[in-house]
Amino acid sequence: MNETFASGGQVSIISRFLCQTMKQAGVNADSSCRESLELDRKATSEFVANPHQTLYYDVLVVDAFEKGMISKFHDRHEMALKAQKFQTEVLNETYHDFPVTCPSKEEHEAFLNYSLAMEARLLPEFYNTSDGYEDHVASFWKNVQKNKFCWLDTKSVLEQDQWKTFFERYSETRWKVVTTKSSAPKA
Repeated sequence: MNETFASGGQVSIISRFLCQTMKQAGVNADSSCRESLELDRKATSEFVANPHQTLYYDVLVVDAFEKGMISKFHDRHEMALKAQKFQTEVLNETYHDFPVTCPSKEEHEAFLNYSLAMEARLLPEFYNTSDGYEDHVASFWKNVQKNKFCWLDTKSVLEQDQWKTFFERYSETRWKVVTTKSSAPKA
């Protein structure tokens, strides 16, 4: 069941389970199916109004802070928003342009095999249908191609000159007060 709504939103895995898997197992879940599909439709309209947000900027800011590149005086959420704005408005890039680290092909295959084994164990009737095994495998490799199992390579990002310059504006050294002999309190 690769159903989509007119707005382009996808049917959730919960709806697929209630509307298809439970039916194949001989369980009448029609009412729950309808309610879940209605929630999917609502979520789709909310998703259009509130598109996907990545955690990459938050992770980048936390790593920069841990490396001493950001002063403790800055709010993490605000810094993540500033990093995102910097990347989109100054660098003309999106989070898709960040370097990422990904599992090896062997790790992907091991993960897929584990996922398939769990589906076969938990939903044996569903697993033996084309929507079970074949869709699972196709969906998995499609997500691999989209780097869905990859993660931000913060080390590489924080070594780039433009990001060093960006975070330098918010570093601890920018907040230190320099005391000279003339401004030091007299004893």
